[in-house]
Amino acid sequence: MKRAKKKTGPLAHDSEAQRFNETFPDNREWHFVNLPLDTVAYTDQAVGSRSNDIVHTIRRCIAIIESKTLSHSEMTRAQALRWLVHLLGDLHQPLHLGSGYYRFDDQHRAHLITDPQQAAGMDDDHGGNLLFYAAEEELHALWDDRLVTAVAQGRSYQELAHDLVKRGHQPAWDGSGAYHHWIDQWTIESIHEGKSAYQRLIFGAAEFGGAHDGLQKITITLSPGYEQDEAKRVEQQLAKAGYRLAAILNALRWPPTGPSH
Repeated sequence: MKRAKKKTGPLAHDSEAQRFNETFPDNREWHFVNLPLDTVAYTDQAVGSRSNDIVHTIRRCIAIIESKTLSHSEMTRAQALRWLVHLLGDLHQPLHLGSGYYRFDDQHRAHLITDPQQAAGMDDDHGGNLLFYAAEEELHALWDDRLVTAVAQGRSYQELAHDLVKRGHQPAWDGSGAYHHWIDQWTIESIHEGKSAYQRLIFGAAEFGGAHDGLQKITITLSPGYEQDEAKRVEQQLAKAGYRLAAILNALRWPPTGPSH
């Protein structure tokens, strides 16, 4: 949908995608939430949470899928299913959940804040989008693309999925309690994965500017072996996301009309 707004990608001229973007102009915000790295529970009052963040949107998709009556102002059940599949993947990319917050010394060197109470009101890096380990290389893009490519090793997505399934699953991947609470549990777990990734970064100087003189960029250095080690974490997150997507789809109370309406 984000690419369709820019008239690029496979949905560039798709009429349904165009209508969807017109009806839900904030859908770009649905993919993430910027929670401090020591967040221990997701609540509506948590630092960084929003009414249209990834957690709220996944809940919304589940509610639509399970609803017996749909409002004309809502997504269709098919659209909600597509978004649920996509966002379950995003939920397991740690930088879609956790974000670094900072204080800066007199030399503008960044010092990471992980405690939610201390992070309130401080500048954050938007899930690694403002962290640059090279002139134009963002940490968020490293996790979104480069590490996934490293895991794939040239395999097609079908081959990769097949190999991930062969790994089996760990009991810790299962949600506990009612399935409507699994998303909150997986959110906190993903943030903890993100904290481990942040702990291996070396933070340098920050740059400020723009209309509001806000944080524009923080230069970072990746610790030795960072990409190789974090690719292993990404592989585990991909396997975990696939297993959990199947689990939540099996747990949902599908209405009698089925998932295609």
